[in-house]
Amino acid sequence: MAHATLVLLTLSSGISTGLKAFGHFEETPFFKLFSPVLAATTFVWFLYNYQIYPHFVSPLRHLPTAPGGLPVIGHVYARFQTPPCRDYLRFVKTVPNDGLIRLWNFWNTESLIITNAKSICEVLVTKSYDFEKAPKARSTLHRILGEGLIVTEGDLHKYQRKILNPYFGFRQVKDLYPVFWGKALSFSEVILSKLQEQSPANEKLPSGVVDVSPLASFMALDTIGMALTGHDFNTLHHNDDPLGRVYQYMSTPNTMIKAVLSLNILFPRWVASVVLPVEDRRISDRCAESRRLCFEMLREKRANMKASGEESPDILSKMINSNMYTDDEMTDHLLTFVAAGHETTAAAFVWAVYHLAKHPGIQKRLRDEIRANVSLDPAHQNEAMSSMEHLPLLNAVLNESLRLYPPVHQNFRMAVRDTSILGYPVLKGTYVVINNYVINRSPDLWGPTAEEFIPERWIDPETGKANKTGGASSVYANATFSHGARSCIGQGFARAEFRSMLAAFVHTFEMEMADPDEVPFMLGNITIKPLNGMKLRLRVAA
Repeated sequence: MAHATLVLLTLSSGISTGLKAFGHFEETPFFKLFSPVLAATTFVWFLYNYQIYPHFVSPLRHLPTAPGGLPVIGHVYARFQTPPCRDYLRFVKTVPNDGLIRLWNFWNTESLIITNAKSICEVLVTKSYDFEKAPKARSTLHRILGEGLIVTEGDLHKYQRKILNPYFGFRQVKDLYPVFWGKALSFSEVILSKLQEQSPANEKLPSGVVDVSPLASFMALDTIGMALTGHDFNTLHHNDDPLGRVYQYMSTPNTMIKAVLSLNILFPRWVASVVLPVEDRRISDRCAESRRLCFEMLREKRANMKASGEESPDILSKMINSNMYTDDEMTDHLLTFVAAGHETTAAAFVWAVYHLAKHPGIQKRLRDEIRANVSLDPAHQNEAMSSMEHLPLLNAVLNESLRLYPPVHQNFRMAVRDTSILGYPVLKGTYVVINNYVINRSPDLWGPTAEEFIPERWIDPETGKANKTGGASSVYANATFSHGARSCIGQGFARAEFRSMLAAFVHTFEMEMADPDEVPFMLGNITIKPLNGMKLRLRVAA
C-alpha cells in the first residue's frame, strides 16, 4: 500500500508539473478538457495495476509475495545485485512457500521465482519449451555468443541439440583425456615455476603467493582450444594469442562490463551506447573480433585437414567431417563452446581451491586419496584419468564446489504462451527466475547445512562410494548444470577437465589463503568469480 501511495503521489506531482509547463496553452478549451481526462485515466491505470489487479484479480494473488519491492522497478534490482543473489536467497529462506514466490517486475507486473523440486521440474523438464529467454536477454547473449546452442530456442534449439549431442558423449570425452591431463600437468608446472621464482635457489619445497584465478582462465582456454579445435592458444605460457586476449577481457570480473550487459538486458541496445559509450563500443569491438578470429580458425582448420588427411579427436574436426553445418553455423558453435566452456571450468576450479584452502583437513585427505591412486607420469595419463572418475572424495569435492558456486548462477525465462506451474495459471509474458545459486543453497532442499562445504554429503556412508544426489531428496535440488532440454550439453566434458585440473593441483601443492581473513567478493559478467582474484599461499607438498 505504501509503495502504491508513493507512486500515485509522484504521478500526481508529475502531471501537475507537466501541465504547468504548457504555459499559455493550458488556457485553451481543448487543454482544459483533455488534461483532467488524462490525469484521471492515468490515476485509474495506476490504481488498477498497483492495488486492484495484484490483490483481487491476478491468478497469482494467492501466492506468497517477496517483501521489499521498490516503486516502479519492484524486485528487478535483485537481478543485478553485487554480490549477486543475496536477496533472492533471503526470499527463499524467509518467505514460506510451496515452490513459487511472487515477485514484482517493472510497473508492478508479476514474475515468479521457483524454489522446490516440483516447480523446477515443470519449468525445466515437462514444460521447458513453454519458457524461453526473454528477447532482450537473447539479444545480449547473441551479441557475445552468436546463434549457438545457449541462445537458440524452440525448434532450432531442438535441432541443434540433437545433432550436437554425439560430440559430447562419454566415448568422445574419453578420447580427449590426454588433452585434459596434459594441460593440467602444464598448469601445475607453470605455478611451480612461479613458486621457484619466489624461493631460494636451493629450496627443496618452493613456496610463495600466487593468484590462481587468471592462470586458471588461461589453462581452461588452452584446454578448450585443444579439445575443441586442435589449436593451442598457449595463453598459459605467453598470453599473446589474439582470441585469448579477447576472452580474457570478456571473462575478467569487471563492473563496467556488467553495467553494459545489464543495460542491454533491461533497455534497448542504444541506451548502453549513450550511457556508457566507450565500454559499449569496446565490447562490440571485442565481440566482432572474436567472431572474425573463430571464422579464420575454422578456415585454417579446414585447410589443414584437407592437406594432411589425418583424423583428429577434436570436436571441430568431427563437425567438419559430418558436412552438416555451414561455416556460419560452425562459427556460432565455436563462439558458444569457447566462451561458455572455458570460463565455467576456470570459475569452478577457483572456488574449489578456495574451499580446500579453508579446510586443510579435507585438503590433506584429498591429497592422500589422489596420491594413492593417480600418477603424474605423463606415460600413465589414461590410467590416471580413468582412476579419477572413481575417486570418492575427489568427485565429492568437485560436486560440492559446483553446488555452492555454480559458475552460471542464474537465468531468466519468460512464458511464451499461457501455461501453468504447480497448477497456478501463468500468463504469456510472465518472467520466471531460475537462480541456480539459490536452489543449490536452499535449506528446504539441502537441510540446515545447505550453505556449508561438506563434501561427505556426496559419499554414501555405507559403501564409501560417490552418490549422485548429495543426500538431497531429489536430483532437481542441484541446478548447477540445469535439467531437461536446457541442461548443459558439455557437463561431462567440463567435469573431466575440472577433475584433472584439481587432481594435478592438489597432488602437487599444499594451499592456504594468502590473507586468512579474506572473504572473496563475488562478481561476474556471466559466470561468478572473486573480484580480486584468488591469492593462495602455496607450497610444494612433501
